[in-house]
Amino acid sequence: MAGTLEMGTPEFRNRLLEFDRAVTLLYPGRLFRLVLVGGGADERLVPLNLGTKVVECYAASVEDIVASKLYLNRPTDAADVHRPEVLAALNWDRLAEVVADMEGSKLIERRHRQFLDNYDSYRKECEPCDA
Repeated sequence: MAGTLEMGTPEFRNRLLEFDRAVTLLYPGRLFRLVLVGGGADERLVPLNLGTKVVECYAASVEDIVASKLYLNRPTDAADVHRPEVLAALNWDRLAEVVADMEGSKLIERRHRQFLDNYDSYRKECEPCDA
């Protein structure tokens, strides 16, 4: 949510294309995969389809990013997950799956409970009635 928006989408895309050209020259005949946000599961990665030749670029799904931001619980993250474009793109069933997946990676029980409370509050506040 931050990152590409702060830099600007065209500039971000151009930098990735430049990176792809450099990798092409350094490693001819090889193919690479770049994940821009590593917080998501491989099956939820979103291909960016930038027209790169050897570097396949992926980003985490909106749902993985929202879950990460609910876990971090910072004021800027709260503002990000309430943005209209985020809410419009969010698949609430997939978000529930991401939240369930995060159970297996919890390190601190208290922190995980706080995350679940944040998720429940977010869902009650923002989930459409027909979801």
